[in-house]
Amino acid sequence: MGGVAGVSPVFDRTKLERAAALAFAANGPVSVVGALWTVELVRDRETQEPLVPVAATGTANAPMAAFAKACVERKLLPLILGNRVHVAPPLNVSDVDAATGLTILDEALAVADGFLT
Repeated sequence: MGGVAGVSPVFDRTKLERAAALAFAANGPVSVVGALWTVELVRDRETQEPLVPVAATGTANAPMAAFAKACVERKLLPLILGNRVHVAPPLNVSDVDAATGLTILDEALAVADGFLT
């Protein structure tokens, strides 16, 4: 079982479907293995061009830095590697905490979208 169906016993299915369908322009593929999610942020969903180049620093990394800042300001500590955001909540996360985390990710992804032209 893969994707949302593979983790539905752990989390409320509605929240997972919401997470998998994040409708931000910068969202690329969403990979799911158990409770570990990886969301790739891309400039173009069709070409899958990463939002930031590999090993980006300074202004080249501004979209990911802004995403991280938006998360931290909302009390969510993101795990970011390049243009990928790794989401690994505890397996006993409550529905309330999961919903709060997804809301924060939504808000931070909106900040990243602001860097798209």
